[in-house]
Amino acid sequence: WNQGTVSDCDNYGTISYLEFNTGVSGITNNFGHFAAETHGNGSVLNCHNYGNITGKNGDAGGITSRCAGLIDGCVNEGNVSASTNVGGITATCYNSFIVQNCSNKGNVYKDDNYTSEYSSFQGGIVGYIHNTTTGTYSNNTNGGTVNGEPGTEANAIGFDERYE
Repeated sequence: WNQGTVSDCDNYGTISYLEFNTGVSGITNNFGHFAAETHGNGSVLNCHNYGNITGKNGDAGGITSRCAGLIDGCVNEGNVSASTNVGGITATCYNSFIVQNCSNKGNVYKDDNYTSEYSSFQGGIVGYIHNTTTGTYSNNTNGGTVNGEPGTEANAIGFDERYE
C-alpha cells in the first residue's frame, strides 16, 4: 500500500459507481492505487469534496471510502449515498486511523434503491469505526444531515466499535 500523502485536492465532479464496488469517494479510492483507502502512514490532508458521491454495493465517503491512516482538515459539501457504510468524510475506519479537524456539510444517507448483505451504517463524519483499540477521532464537526436528520455529535459516527 502507498504510504504517501494526498493534500490540497478539490473534487467538483459527481462520482457514481452503480455496479458492485468495494468503495467510492470524492478524493481517494483505494489509496495504494490512488483510488478509497488510506493505510498505515498514508495521509489525506486539507482536501475538499463538493461533488455528489453514489455507490451501489460498497462503502461511500466524501473524502475516502476507508481509512487506516490520517485524514486531517478535510471538508465534504456533497451528498454521499450507498447501500452499505456511508460517511461524509469516510465510510469505514480501522486499525490506527486518525480522523481529525474535519467537517461535513453535505447530506449522508443510505440508498434504499439497492440492497446489500454487508453492514450498513451512516454517519456525518464516519459511517463505521471497525473493531480497533488504537483509532483516534477528534475535533470533527457534523453540520450536514444523516438520513434526513440534522447533523449532531450523536450521529457523526454511525457505529463505533472501538474497545478498550
